Amino acid sequence: MAGGTCLEGLPPPPPPLGSSFLVWIPSVLRIHESQLLLHAGVDATLYLKILRLGMEMFTLISLVVLLIALPINLTSGYLSTLMPPDSGDISPYEFNPSEVSEYTFWIPPPSSVTNGDNGVRNSSGKPEAVEPPPIYNDSIPDPPPGIIWWQYLPDVPLLPDITTALGPGYERYGWRYDDDWIITRYFFTDLDKTTMANVPPRSSRLYAHAVLAWVVTAIALWRIWSMCRTALRLRQYHLLTVLPGAETHSVLVTDIPGVPYGTIIDRLGGSFLMKLISQKVKNKAAAKVAALKRSPTQIMRRFSGDGGNGRPPANSVSVSRSEDVEAHGKDGNININSEFETYSSSSAPASSQGQESEHEESAALFSQQQQQTQENVFRYSEVDRWDEAVQYLNAGFTVPELVEEKFRQVHDGDVAAVQVVRNTSSLDTLVASYDKLKNEAASAVDTAVAQYSAGKKVKIARKVVVGAILGSWGREKYGIKPVKIEAFEFYRERLVQLREEIADAQAAAADRAFPSAFITFKRRKAKVIAAGSLMSGDLSAWKCQAAPRPDEIVWKNLGLRQWERSARRTLMWVLFFLLMAFFMIPVTAVQALIPTNSFVEFISDTPILNSLVTAVLPGLALVIFLALLPPILRFMRTLAGSISISQIDHGVVTWFFIFQVITVFFGSFIAGTFANQFEVLITDPNDIVNLLGTAAPQTAIFFMSFLLARASITTPLGLLRSVGLLLFLVKSRFAATPRAKRKLQERALAKQTYGTLIPAGTIAALLGFTFCIICPIIAPLALLYFFISYLVGKYHLMAVARESYQSGGLIWLKAFNQLVTGLIISQFTMVALLGIKKAPTPSLIVLPLPLVTFIFVYIARSTFWRPMSTLSLLTSARRDAVEASAVPAAAAEAQETYLSPSFKINNEEHQDLVEQCEILRRAQADGDYSRLKGLAIQLGEKSNCSHGRFQSADASGVATEV
Repeated sequence: MAGGTCLEGLPPPPPPLGSSFLVWIPSVLRIHESQLLLHAGVDATLYLKILRLGMEMFTLISLVVLLIALPINLTSGYLSTLMPPDSGDISPYEFNPSEVSEYTFWIPPPSSVTNGDNGVRNSSGKPEAVEPPPIYNDSIPDPPPGIIWWQYLPDVPLLPDITTALGPGYERYGWRYDDDWIITRYFFTDLDKTTMANVPPRSSRLYAHAVLAWVVTAIALWRIWSMCRTALRLRQYHLLTVLPGAETHSVLVTDIPGVPYGTIIDRLGGSFLMKLISQKVKNKAAAKVAALKRSPTQIMRRFSGDGGNGRPPANSVSVSRSEDVEAHGKDGNININSEFETYSSSSAPASSQGQESEHEESAALFSQQQQQTQENVFRYSEVDRWDEAVQYLNAGFTVPELVEEKFRQVHDGDVAAVQVVRNTSSLDTLVASYDKLKNEAASAVDTAVAQYSAGKKVKIARKVVVGAILGSWGREKYGIKPVKIEAFEFYRERLVQLREEIADAQAAAADRAFPSAFITFKRRKAKVIAAGSLMSGDLSAWKCQAAPRPDEIVWKNLGLRQWERSARRTLMWVLFFLLMAFFMIPVTAVQALIPTNSFVEFISDTPILNSLVTAVLPGLALVIFLALLPPILRFMRTLAGSISISQIDHGVVTWFFIFQVITVFFGSFIAGTFANQFEVLITDPNDIVNLLGTAAPQTAIFFMSFLLARASITTPLGLLRSVGLLLFLVKSRFAATPRAKRKLQERALAKQTYGTLIPAGTIAALLGFTFCIICPIIAPLALLYFFISYLVGKYHLMAVARESYQSGGLIWLKAFNQLVTGLIISQFTMVALLGIKKAPTPSLIVLPLPLVTFIFVYIARSTFWRPMSTLSLLTSARRDAVEASAVPAAAAEAQETYLSPSFKINNEEHQDLVEQCEILRRAQADGDYSRLKGLAIQLGEKSNCSHGRFQSADASGVATEV
């Protein structure tokens, strides 16, 4: 996507970014927003806007804190009072004369003065509690009554006579060593002097820090408000420019009542989990399911009772549909739209108008009876939607007809098509096996054709087959023991056999309904109303939402009902918190790396290298730990019942941020603070407040290394895509045919998600907000991180990645919540730190800031959230007037796009591959490989044609998003 020839009718490719070293940087920075929207989409553009927001905020914040907070911290000098001066008479002891004496023979500890022979002081950064060694012998006999005595250990020097040592006036004094006396040695670096730790408690300078907290908050809220306006503009742009189709006119309804699948009896029947449910609930659930007199497969077919004449009873409805469509389509798939699933209001044949009119009259009569019954019930309580649906189904309605009838009651004639989701669990297994075998067979064909084209001898492909794992077909044909057979004969026969099984499974799956359906409307306005309104007062039935894009649906989760989704979400949240608790172990262990000055012996001899590794390694280790987390979170979000890739990714955005706040921020902050002071806190717990006031700001040094590791190492390495590059180079050696190369190139394109990118930016903002006043140097580091992320991300989105979903800018709602959360955490941190510094008035000055931020959040949500969620009715009506001719196409598209991929086997590709396997089988059987010449030409032509279609589909997809 980095340049190329513009195809007619398609948007132009992105501008060339240059191939010379660093030439691409100015080219990337010059790319305009319109080009981003055209080639990367709204989500990608908004992500880059968020990174740019971070650059804007921390440019201003850096100027403020570096000009005001940094000089205040540097000139306060509090840490100098805790450390010994560099004068010669004190340095051997590293204590002030008032703290030690010439008689404290155990100070300094010999092992702490120098590090080896190089004479470098071991300044670990931690305060060290120095305790006296054993002084007295505890195994001496009891003294005479009324007397106290003691005996020094042999290696303890004796104290001199007190009058000799201290002079006259002490004749009646006695003295001895105090074995309970403890003194604390502090070690600080010059970097620590840039933090608030260098400001003494009760200092008037802390008022400046309180005022700066207001300034930082004002800058952040100002820029976030501006970003809200930008996000709303991009969201409206997406809603107005997406081309009319199934997505723009459709809603997804879940928890359809009356469908047995997904009920407690269906999902938990026979399992031990049923024992956890009360008998009353089980009896009620069983009674509701038993009220349905038709089987789960019968409710998907038109009523065939009443003497077998195919007509519903007088109190049922027959929905018009084409009767002459064959059960199997031209591509060999079951055509479930013909008989089982899809209703379209415009599909009635002219020859059956009289019969349909009679059916509609009976339907109208039944509907009137139902409405009268509902009116009577409404006088007392809400209608039981399950019982109501069961009455419809028992009366002869199918599930699609039931859904269509209920939506017609609300939306009159706006319903264009209904597509009920199928239970394809068994079918999906067959399709997965078929796809795997198809890829394996295509690869074998490509290898053989490549050998022939290169003039090499074509190796006879053979394959070991275990019939026992291939079902009854495999056991009957190959037995149960492994046998070695000709590969292309096996591929041909197995592909044909699997295709037949899939056709049978498709027919069976067409009769099994999930409690979900896609409803396509004739107007956008009807879709907007349906997606944003309450369909039923019973929240466990008829739940509506805007339909996701067909290519990002998680089909298996559409079978979950409300009770199961809630249970899964609760369980996943519990597992998520357990995962955080487990992850706290390595996070805490990372803190041990911070004060280590010579953890590798050969590094400690090189001061520059030692300082670099000591600064970067802890943060880099934490980054590596966090890289292991996203796949786990995505899997958990899928299990939680998310119905689309965008929902999964947005859920990962939330969880990954929470995880980093609790483990990275609070875990490292608290663990680092107490690790810095642990020994002193154990020996002198009464001084905890003063110690925390000094140690907490020191923890900012770790977060500086964390941001530095991300800005200078992990983010730039994203440009290399080292793992993907290595895999591509290895696989390209085996991709000899054009078809294989095309597939490899398609798979090499990175699929863009934001589950980790958005939290990485918001956690950087949180660290910058929290520590920009405490340690002002962290503000320019945050600015550096956002700039490098912006540069790398912009290049990646324009030249490398392809979107895996398009939410139209809804990702900003997550980013907004996380940014204001980080701001509030920083405000409470400042309040607590000023309190620890024994500065109550500055702490009270900062205290109203969280309230101000909460008010800002309320106003922002009231102003922007509703317009971002959907189009307004007036705008929708205006779009309907313009797009009136696109309604039939949208209805037709919905019938095809909102159909499970397991029903969409490409029969043309199947037949081609079977024929190719047959050609190779014959060639290997008679040794005549000349027929492969035509096959090689055919594969080359098909690959070029498919590559052209791939480019067109890619460009068309971009145009659709814009």
